[in-house]
Amino acid sequence: MSSVARASITPAAIASIARSIYTKGPLLTRVLQHWRPFICPLELVVEEVPPGSFVLDVGCGGGLLLGALAAMGRIRGGVGFDFSADGIRTAAAMAQSAANGAELRFHHLSAMDPWPQGEFTVVALIDVMHHVPVAAQRDVFRKAAQVLKPGARLVYKDIALRPKWRAWANTLHDLILARQWVHYVPMATVLEWGAAEGLVPVCSYGVKRLWYGHEFAVFVRPA
Repeated sequence: MSSVARASITPAAIASIARSIYTKGPLLTRVLQHWRPFICPLELVVEEVPPGSFVLDVGCGGGLLLGALAAMGRIRGGVGFDFSADGIRTAAAMAQSAANGAELRFHHLSAMDPWPQGEFTVVALIDVMHHVPVAAQRDVFRKAAQVLKPGARLVYKDIALRPKWRAWANTLHDLILARQWVHYVPMATVLEWGAAEGLVPVCSYGVKRLWYGHEFAVFVRPA
């Protein structure tokens, strides 16, 4: 399956939003938010979030996705959680600047912990799975699928295993910034997981950004 989206918002526009909403918190974490849109195709994720959504952002890092969505007036609220204490402190400091009428909440949790509850219309798994131990990856995907009510969608993005040279760029990036060895999940496996959980794939495709490779998919829970 392949259906490459064309986003109406640009990486530069999201970076500009990041500079305006990240004015407090650890400096390094804030700087990373400013530059992340040029590495990660967040504009494609934004396009897959219907206006008025209530979003659960799994592994939210510094909260950039929810912050950008709120600043654009695209969501009515969102909950993010991440294992990084620095990331959550940065997200919490950003929340008031970005809120724009949306309710934003952030929690310091691992993807293996119990997840926050809510009537979420979108669940985002963005650059999460390669940080999850291999033995727990299937369960994390299952938890994301189980959150979805009929009509809700799962937006999935992770780094790509192919081509190898792009995979090595991804691996080196995470070794330097996250100090973690990555655990790739082939997109074919993700699509199998989605089918097993009763989800319908809307699209799946690869994305190249600088020297990095990404894999992107959207699933929906049938109404």
